[in-house]
Amino acid sequence: MLTYFDLTFFSVMKIVEGNPADNTSELRKMATIVSYIILVLSAVVPFFLMFVVCRRFEVMKIKHAKAAFNTVILKIDKQSRWRLIVPGYFFFRRYLTACLLSMP
Repeated sequence: MLTYFDLTFFSVMKIVEGNPADNTSELRKMATIVSYIILVLSAVVPFFLMFVVCRRFEVMKIKHAKAAFNTVILKIDKQSRWRLIVPGYFFFRRYLTACLLSMP
C-alpha cells in the first residue's frame, strides 16, 4: 500500500513533465511507456481486487476455504459487503492525491 502512492505519483510526474520532443533516447521512451502502464494498472488493480472479493464473498466466510486466497484479500473485512467500500476509498484517495500533487 505504501508503494501504490509512490508509483502512481512518479508515473504521473513522468507523464506530466514529458515533452514529446524530449523523448529522443530509447530510455526516455521506455520510461514514458512504463509510466503509462503503471498509471493504468494503479487504476485497474484495486477494482479487480474488489471484484474478486465481491464475487467470492460467500466462500471467504468459510474458514477452511480461505486457505486458497492471497493474504491481501484475507485482510479485507468481510462481515458485510458494504465494508468493502473502505479499501476502495483508500485506493481512490491515494490515486487522486497522486494525480493532484503532480499538477503544475
